[in-house]
Amino acid sequence: MTIQIHVTELTRPGKHTRYIRFDLDDGKDFCYRSRVSHAAFFHHYKKMRNRNDKFSYISKHMNEFQIDLDVWAKMMKEHPDLPDIYSSVPVVNVKNIWEFYKLIGYDYKTKKWIV
Repeated sequence: MTIQIHVTELTRPGKHTRYIRFDLDDGKDFCYRSRVSHAAFFHHYKKMRNRNDKFSYISKHMNEFQIDLDVWAKMMKEHPDLPDIYSSVPVVNVKNIWEFYKLIGYDYKTKKWIV
């Protein structure tokens, strides 16, 4: 079973700049290290590590993101003046959470931003 993760990269005013997708378990049945790392990066109770000076990162499972897309499409039909905020954003696929960290410039060993 794979868990597809969808990460939205947002600028500080809240504009979507890119979407990053990866398999949380890295193609394995279960990967404890990547699940714990994901939880610590996105949902840590003391310090939110999913932000740096330029961007914030929001993580969802792919099926949750698909619900967002469906709701937004329905809203666009009802309100044609709404912009399509999802279609023009580039999508980057990486293999696992470790490549995700490398892509965004986060050192998961020291828990610090390197950019």
